[in-house]
Amino acid sequence: LAQAVTYVSCAPKSNASYLSIEKATQDIKENKVQEVPDDLKDANYSGAETLGHGIGYKYAHDYPGHFVKQKYTRKKVRYYEPTNIGYEAKIKARLDKLSAKPDARQKDGLE
Repeated sequence: LAQAVTYVSCAPKSNASYLSIEKATQDIKENKVQEVPDDLKDANYSGAETLGHGIGYKYAHDYPGHFVKQKYTRKKVRYYEPTNIGYEAKIKARLDKLSAKPDARQKDGLE
């Protein structure tokens, strides 16, 4: 426990996650909530296919690098903005690669 406390105390700090939750909460308060696209809706019940639920869903684990580009919202929105500090810099680099053009993702085995 002491090692964990020491590690957390010395680790680079960021409020990026907190800010992302605040942005999402603000959207909820302002009724800017988007409807879940049909392909992401639960398809594990009778009648789901009739409603179009789950049709066209791409299971990320079936793709190289366990990533596949698909729309998770109807309107593009980004809440999490990682910094260049500590491990967040690695997260930021990965997100940048994932949002890059397909050729760049293929080089990294992400597609």
